[in-house]
Amino acid sequence: VLRSPLAGVVSEVHVGAGQSVPAGAPLFLLLSADRVWVRVPVYAGDVATIDRRATARVVPLGSSTTESGYPARPVAGPPTADPRSASVDLYYELGNPGGRFRPGERVTMELPLSAVGGPTLVVPWSAIVYDANGGAWVYRQTDPVTFSRARVAVRGIRGDWALLDQGPAPGTRIVSIGAAELFGTEFGAGK
Repeated sequence: VLRSPLAGVVSEVHVGAGQSVPAGAPLFLLLSADRVWVRVPVYAGDVATIDRRATARVVPLGSSTTESGYPARPVAGPPTADPRSASVDLYYELGNPGGRFRPGERVTMELPLSAVGGPTLVVPWSAIVYDANGGAWVYRQTDPVTFSRARVAVRGIRGDWALLDQGPAPGTRIVSIGAAELFGTEFGAGK
């Protein structure tokens, strides 16, 4: 019987039953779950827009958008990146009393953006639709029952709002409920 000096999760087992082990060799890897790190791959072109000193928010997958999430503070992690996806990894530390989060669990991260000078164009997040190539669009109302699709560049999401770098002129009427149905009607897809 081996007793651990701390509570944690056995992450790796390096030996098997009946195996001879040299003195000082590690038998297993034990991870403390009181505080966990979250690795966040971010597109390299967006790293400059993220406030890397501010607290981020961790929301478990499958949670409702109204859940407040859990604060995570930025930490200096190893300089890792993935050249195939042009992403850079940012690291955040999350308090984990009671072990709500498990090592290796996937979560949603809400990263704070750097302050942007001047007014920002915003639309309801529900108004954004994405094409097969990842392009973002909204539908603007041109007549009472006529709509046209317009390209937008989404900078980020804050709550129920999408912050845009590019989009329709301020004051333009856009579809915020039913945009996906219009997109399906335009391209002949749907139910």
